[in-house]
Amino acid sequence: MRLPAKQLIGKTPAEQRAGVLDVIRKRALLAALIVAVCLRLVGISWGLPGAAHSDSYHPDEGTIYGHAANMADTGDLNPHFFNYGSLPIMLSAVILKLSGAYVPQRIAMGLAALRLLSVVAGVVTAWLAAFIAGRLFRGGWAPAIAAFGVAVAPLAVVNSHYATVDALAACLLTASFACAVRILDEDSRRWYLLAGLLAGLAAASKYVGILAVLPPLAAHAIRCGSLRSLVRSAAPLVVIAGAAIGFLIGCPYSVLDSAAFLRDVGFEMRHVREGATTYLMGQAPLEYFALQVLPCAVTMPLLCVAAIGLAFGVATWRARGALLAGWFLLLTLAHGAGQEIFVRYAMPLVPLLAVAVAGLVAPLDAPEAQGLLSRPFQRYGALGVVTLALVWAGLTSWANVALMERPDTRDQAALDLLPEMSEGGSLGMHGLPWFHTPPLLHVNGGPHYPERVYFAAAEELGIELTITGWNVGVLELRAPEWFVASEFDYHFPLLTEKPEAVAFYAALDDGYALERVYSEPLRAGPIRFERPRLHDWRYVSPDIRVYRLDEEAGR
Repeated sequence: MRLPAKQLIGKTPAEQRAGVLDVIRKRALLAALIVAVCLRLVGISWGLPGAAHSDSYHPDEGTIYGHAANMADTGDLNPHFFNYGSLPIMLSAVILKLSGAYVPQRIAMGLAALRLLSVVAGVVTAWLAAFIAGRLFRGGWAPAIAAFGVAVAPLAVVNSHYATVDALAACLLTASFACAVRILDEDSRRWYLLAGLLAGLAAASKYVGILAVLPPLAAHAIRCGSLRSLVRSAAPLVVIAGAAIGFLIGCPYSVLDSAAFLRDVGFEMRHVREGATTYLMGQAPLEYFALQVLPCAVTMPLLCVAAIGLAFGVATWRARGALLAGWFLLLTLAHGAGQEIFVRYAMPLVPLLAVAVAGLVAPLDAPEAQGLLSRPFQRYGALGVVTLALVWAGLTSWANVALMERPDTRDQAALDLLPEMSEGGSLGMHGLPWFHTPPLLHVNGGPHYPERVYFAAAEELGIELTITGWNVGVLELRAPEWFVASEFDYHFPLLTEKPEAVAFYAALDDGYALERVYSEPLRAGPIRFERPRLHDWRYVSPDIRVYRLDEEAGR
């Protein structure tokens, strides 16, 4: 690659080479952002409501859409719901109002528009990671590597497909940390104020975001060289004031409807502390988060490289590396402290891990570097390892979005079974049709609709519906011709040998034949990957079992 002639005049060969290298780096960063966009758009229509099912296959999207649509329709700015932060709901309401997609007939269009908000947030997060890496490690190749890290990390890719709070919250947290990094080099009140505002907006998206006030305070102490500076300067007060303003902008009814706010936040705190949905595989919460969630989020190779990068950053970049590592550890402790842990909780950690990976290749731009990676073959060896880890993460992400493009197991099961029930029949399920079950009745809102809605839909199709729970007596008394179960129903109860689950499936195996199993492998071309059995990582194409009454068993 050559620079334009006018840019070469008066420059030495070394300066010319540096200019060419700078252009290549900028194009590499642009390529990373393009990769981020492409991976987040492939499969973007997965699981949207339509003729087959009334609700999204992601259980949280309906909640966001429902409250946002109500705000857009009625003009009532109070969401009357504070289990989530209000900012994503308010932004969603604006999008739905502008698009006119807040009526039930346009729910698919509305959710598609809201998913694009997550796509944008995901791509911006990749750019912010590049900015942070450039400031921490003084430019060079670090920005492009950090952007690629976020662009290809499986969790960042997959969760940018959903109309939920996670991509936006992670973006705002990363933006606040980027301002904290600026504070390391620049004593300007605007960065303190902006860091606080973004921290408040992050908290208005996910309440844990309030922790984002800490990095700018730490950066202030690092730059001033003393913790005493936190009480001798007005700068920390600017951060805190900015956070309060940002939170009130994003969640004004936390004050205007404080009773409902405290009620819902209290419920969420108990929910996280006590657990109800996720299974931690017999591990302590922090152990589960470190050994199960983080490898799922970024892949084990990239996580190992990032861990080395964090240690390397502290050893080489001292205070700058410590700021990054400290923020990562704090978020890990905050998200890994409860009994309810979803993979999506790791979203804000993905850009930090990507920056840590970038720190490993920063010495490529410093031939005079001493100590770790001081020799050229060590530095280029590190680049090779980083490249391989990024490629593996990219292939894993491609396998996941390709899974979103293929027919979902629920749809396949419904297409096969409905023709056999076209003239009536009897159907058994563990619970009301929801996101994880085949759309045999079209209505699949789970607990969001009264039971009578499902039985009315079944009656309209001439289907006799039986909801068994774990009650063997109901199964044997009603003896439905077909019984359909999702892995969300049976996998962990059977894995943990829950007595009622073991007894139920013993009765099912005794009186029914396992007619079909629907399971989609995770693959990128000829390469197959293991699909982690973590709750919210299995929303796409969960395993489905279809049983049929065995007449020869005397039923």
